[in-house]
Amino acid sequence: MTRLPALAMALVLLGGGAAALWAARDSGVAWDESVQARYGELVLEDFRSGLATRASSEFLDLRFYGPPFEALAALAYAGSPERRFAIRHLLVAVAGIAGVAALMAFAATLGMPWLPPAAGLALLAMPRFFGHVLHNSKDVPFAAGFALAVAALAALLVRREPSPRRALAAGAALGLAAALRPGGLPMLAGLLAATLAARAWLAPGPRPPARALLGAAGLFAAALAVAWLVMVAPWPWALASPLRHPLEAMARAGSFAEVYQVLFEGRSWASDALPRRYLAQFLLITTPPALLALAAAGLAFAVREQWRAPREPRALLLGLAQLWLLAPLLAASVARPNVYDGLRHFLFVLPALALFAGFGACALVSLVPGRGARRLAAVAAALALASALPALVRLHPYQYAYFNAVVGGLSGAEGRYETEYWATSYREAMAWIEERARERGEVGPLKVWVAANAWSLSCAQAFASERVALEPLWRPGVPGRVPADVDYYLSTTRFGLHRNFPRSPVVHEVGRDGAIFAVVKQGGP
Repeated sequence: MTRLPALAMALVLLGGGAAALWAARDSGVAWDESVQARYGELVLEDFRSGLATRASSEFLDLRFYGPPFEALAALAYAGSPERRFAIRHLLVAVAGIAGVAALMAFAATLGMPWLPPAAGLALLAMPRFFGHVLHNSKDVPFAAGFALAVAALAALLVRREPSPRRALAAGAALGLAAALRPGGLPMLAGLLAATLAARAWLAPGPRPPARALLGAAGLFAAALAVAWLVMVAPWPWALASPLRHPLEAMARAGSFAEVYQVLFEGRSWASDALPRRYLAQFLLITTPPALLALAAAGLAFAVREQWRAPREPRALLLGLAQLWLLAPLLAASVARPNVYDGLRHFLFVLPALALFAGFGACALVSLVPGRGARRLAAVAAALALASALPALVRLHPYQYAYFNAVVGGLSGAEGRYETEYWATSYREAMAWIEERARERGEVGPLKVWVAANAWSLSCAQAFASERVALEPLWRPGVPGRVPADVDYYLSTTRFGLHRNFPRSPVVHEVGRDGAIFAVVKQGGP
């Protein structure tokens, strides 16, 4: 890589990392973040006991989820429990930047010097990705792990000979990703099999194809064994039954039992009965249009390269990236798993979309004749890749609620799709309530009912002082007014909970771009 592309890559990575770490400080607490945090704490307790206790295996249904990130976060804030959520958010941001670095590593294998910084910029400027990087410990670490696993597979694919050492390293990378979300292992194993089969197809020399495929099968078995060991090692519940329990977790991921109501196209759907287009449509309406156009161009250029030279390593690497992007979406369309929260469960496909956006930008620039004109085209491409930066600033810290102009932006999506679904806006609402409590003085704490359950109450509780007393109220359709002995009712707009107490006036709203995320209603006499 020449100096200028390497410098651009460093600027994207360091600048993006600094922006994410800075922005994460302003994020509110996500809806079930306290549940995730408690799970990590229990995992630590289990390991500290030498696995004599198994409390993490009995905590709600969290045993089906990989614990490494949650346990690492719990370890990080063990000495500063009062900074529990702040430290978690910083670690999620670090994981997100690690995912950007892994994407750049994959992009570097394609032999286009400007592709790594272009792909990294596209991913960081994608509001749905950047917004989740501020707080989402469920999906951002897995997205980063998935990108790392695919980068490891790419390193295996570009070698002239199948390398057992690289195959085992790829297995370890797959295991790390699966340790974060065990349900992802079948998909990762499929990518591993496709990579090794492609590598066998390219194997030089006079060896018969059958022998090459047999060698690939051996490497697959060894790499998968390493992946399984890495996945199980940090997981107390899996260690109790290293084969059966992970398989149960994978089956559970494909048929999640809890069904939620999902707002989609203006109507309420059961999360296990959404239309097949749900994920693909969400990708289209929550990705900046310029990135969609460049990604479409990138996919077209990729197909052209694959048609012209199907056995070239770049063609196979592009095929791996196409599987990364398209296979999960197609599988979800066919299988119709229980999904909700838009693209959250499929956040790991966004790096692949960013890769093709960067690939399309680089390919288009290369078609421009003349050095001067090409430089202008490169500037235009960079501006297109970063076109959503104004939205990132404007929506802060709710970038994950971004919708594009296809549905009229965020204001057009309100009432038709889930927007700020994790109640992180409670932090901003609590700042307003705290100001009212300070104005009240020493009369006594304000009594506030919060639209939350016992666990999600932390979305507000994390930002409450002794001047405010919070109580959860998790019930829709409450008529009348906020009771006289309650000062305020704080509610998210999700599930229509803000419609409770319709006769009480709204005294404060939190929102962006014309969409409302949370409301505060007046109580008292």
